[in-house]
Amino acid sequence: MPAEYTQGDQFRGARIHLCDLSGLEIRDCDVTGLKIVDCYGGNVSLGGFEREAEHHRYAVRDPTVLQAGARTE
Repeated sequence: MPAEYTQGDQFRGARIHLCDLSGLEIRDCDVTGLKIVDCYGGNVSLGGFEREAEHHRYAVRDPTVLQAGARTE
């Protein structure tokens, strides 16, 4: 069974490099400032984002993702 971390801040400001994060699930967490850069994989799902204020921004900066059918609303 995979490790489970709840109600903590042990990953705040962490940098994860060259790791296998297959099956990683992040739920009900503050991901302000989260960056995922130069990663690969399949069956990736991002969902359930809520905007608390108008100044929040979510960006996908890769034309490959947009070509795969992501909505650009």
